[in-house]
Amino acid sequence: TYSGAPTTRYADTAYKTFYTNNLARTKAVFVGANDGMLHAFNADTLEELFAYIPSWMGTKLSTLTTSDYNSSRHTSYVDATPVVAEAQVGSNWKTVLVSGTGGGGQGVFALDVTDPSQFSASSVMWEFTDADDASLGNVVGQPKILKLRTSAPNASTITYKWFAVIASGVNNYQEDGTGRFSTTGEPALFLLDLAKPTSTSWALGTNYFKITLPLIKTTDSGTQLVANGTVVKPSGLINFDAIGNADGSVQFFYFGDLHGQFWKLDMNAANLS
Repeated sequence: TYSGAPTTRYADTAYKTFYTNNLARTKAVFVGANDGMLHAFNADTLEELFAYIPSWMGTKLSTLTTSDYNSSRHTSYVDATPVVAEAQVGSNWKTVLVSGTGGGGQGVFALDVTDPSQFSASSVMWEFTDADDASLGNVVGQPKILKLRTSAPNASTITYKWFAVIASGVNNYQEDGTGRFSTTGEPALFLLDLAKPTSTSWALGTNYFKITLPLIKTTDSGTQLVANGTVVKPSGLINFDAIGNADGSVQFFYFGDLHGQFWKLDMNAANLS
C-alpha cells in the first residue's frame, strides 16, 4: 500500500494545517511479508524505513531459522494487505495504517504513519486479537478506516468518531493453539475506535462495537459446529464496502458472508453513543 502526500478530500481548518505540515513527508510503501513483519520502504529510494512485528508473531519467528524449513513446513506470517488513510484521532489528524496478518494469526494492529521516517515504538496505536474478542478470526480481507456517527439517531447535536472497520475473517471457531475460539462461530463486523489509548483495555460497547451475523442451520455432513445446542454450518466474513452520507460518515455497509447471504446495514439507524 502506497502513502504519499495526505488526501485533499477534507477542508476543515485543522486538516488544512495537517495537510500543509505533511505535504513534503517521506513517501512510503507498506507491505506485509512472510518474515513476520510489516515493512515500510522509502518509495523513492527503496531504503527500508522500519519494520513492525505484531505481538502474536513473536513465538513463530524462530521457525524461519530451522535448518529443515521448506515449502511443506511453510507457516503464514504477516500476509494481509494493509490500509492507509487520514483520520481524526481524538482532536488530531493522523495518517493511520491498519492491517491484519491473514493466515499468520487472529489479530489486527493500528500504526501512526503520519511521518514514516520518524516511526518509533510510540507510533504503535493498538493491537486487537482474539484474546480481546473470540469472534475475531484470521483477517484475510482488507480493513477500512471510516468516520461514523456516534450520537443517537435523533440527537440534536451530532458527534462523530473514526474507526478501523474490520471483517472477522475466517476460522474463528477453530482453536489456533492459544486455547481461544468462538463457541458460536458467528462472523462479525468489528468497529474499533482509533482513539483508544494504548493503556486502556478493549471494552465492548465502549471503545469497540461488534455486529454479528446469524448462521445457517444445517443437516449437511460437512464441517459442522454445535452452537447453543443447534447444529450450524460455520461461516466467515472477508470483505465489505461502505457508502457515505453527505457529511462523510458511513450511511450503509454492504457485505456478503461465506454462506452466500448478502447484507445491508443502515448506520443512520445505529446508536454508538
